[in-house]
Amino acid sequence: MNRTTGSEESDEFDTSSTVQMLNTHGTLLTTREANEHTTTRLETLMHLFKGNVGTGLLALPLAIYHGGWVLGPIMLLVMALMATHCMHMLVKASQHLCVLAGCSNLDYGEVGTATLEHYGSPWFRKHAQLGSKLVNLFIIVTQFGFCCAYFVFIGANIYEVMVEYLDDDSTLHKMLIQDPHNSQRVIMSILVIPFCALSSIRNLDHLAPFSAVANLATGISVAFIFSYLIPHSQDTSEFPKVQSFKNFALFFGAACFSFEGISVVLPLENNIDKPEDFPFVLNIGMCFVTVLYITMGVLGYRTFGDSICGSVTLNLPEGGLYSATKILYSCVIFISFAVQFYVPITFLWPAFKDKFCPSTAHPVRNELFFRYVLVALTGGMAILIPDLGDIISLVGALASSMLALILPPLIDSIILRHNQPLRKWQYVLVLTKNAMICCFGVMGMVVGTIISMEQLITDLSPSKNTNSSCVQANSSSFDMYQHFNVWDHQFPESDYFL
Repeated sequence: MNRTTGSEESDEFDTSSTVQMLNTHGTLLTTREANEHTTTRLETLMHLFKGNVGTGLLALPLAIYHGGWVLGPIMLLVMALMATHCMHMLVKASQHLCVLAGCSNLDYGEVGTATLEHYGSPWFRKHAQLGSKLVNLFIIVTQFGFCCAYFVFIGANIYEVMVEYLDDDSTLHKMLIQDPHNSQRVIMSILVIPFCALSSIRNLDHLAPFSAVANLATGISVAFIFSYLIPHSQDTSEFPKVQSFKNFALFFGAACFSFEGISVVLPLENNIDKPEDFPFVLNIGMCFVTVLYITMGVLGYRTFGDSICGSVTLNLPEGGLYSATKILYSCVIFISFAVQFYVPITFLWPAFKDKFCPSTAHPVRNELFFRYVLVALTGGMAILIPDLGDIISLVGALASSMLALILPPLIDSIILRHNQPLRKWQYVLVLTKNAMICCFGVMGMVVGTIISMEQLITDLSPSKNTNSSCVQANSSSFDMYQHFNVWDHQFPESDYFL
């Protein structure tokens, strides 16, 4: 891989040819081009799209509800720009630190360690491993939070389809409708088996064909969802333009959760065959993702209003087309699980192997067993907290905000402080920009986590009212919910009993 600083040394490195770099001990490192598992620009774009478009996309109507139909889309665009900019800062920092460390690539945690090693105070340089431990901790929480949400999402959608198509007089149908929550838990426990089979794929390039199929399925599913949202979009005159501060904290968590790709960025950049093309691929991918986010969030909220669910698919009416959409998007999320699960495995398994099984005759078998145990634990956590909205808000506020909005500007500022090629006013401007992004992330993280925890405790409380505002579009309860909430002005009281 080619890592240059853009200085006079750049003449010694041809970024378009195969180059080998020397580390500090003079050992030749394997080049990017020599890696048999590199990905092309198209494959990288597919992985980037798949890493960002998951359950978070379908939760954005709920996020817009929490933010308000005016403030919500504006802040979603602002957060998309900040998140994309932070991705670029992270990639830039990785490339810079690779040159200093004399290595071919760094993951997110190694970027944290290298930053402290080269630019930290004497104490931090001595304890530089704290950087990777901190980053990896938040990555573990974020990625497994995503995977938990995937379990809940697929379980809820399969449940709705089963209830719709099973014979009303069948024993299974009666069991499902008698205890919906425990029925979904059973479905999630069964899902552990296919998820284990998917997690057996150990290389990103082997996932590329699956990502291609999943991207096609995503396009079809989103088109079906829009085919319902666009003609059924409602008047927003009675919708709150700006929600309360407490609701906005939930918006922050759901919005941060939707930007699922921050932890996937460096693994993708490390695997692309031409790293100089990655910024362009990142910009193209995130532009499309941002447009899709805002469109889905606004149309979903305009259509379902206060009755919006944690996933907009759960609001879709019964019928063959929309049931197919639920199943198809569940398949998309199933493939996304492999991409998100790949990230923590890249550093969890090597650490576990070195400590517990350094010399074994069956390394692949042990790794697969390790993966299966993690999948089972993830499914267990999903079963314990089966509310999709709670998982999304909590994971987004607690962990995604740290990775997406707080750490990248901090790392960039530390590196910039010791490398000031800019004029003083430019340097101050960049530091101010980084500080604003970081402060926004910290505020959202603290407040969002507190509010999300309160919401989770309330939802898990035995005394909580079991009635939910989340209902399907073609049910009678949905019609009544519309009448008694945001559409009161359209249906006079005397009309209720006509």
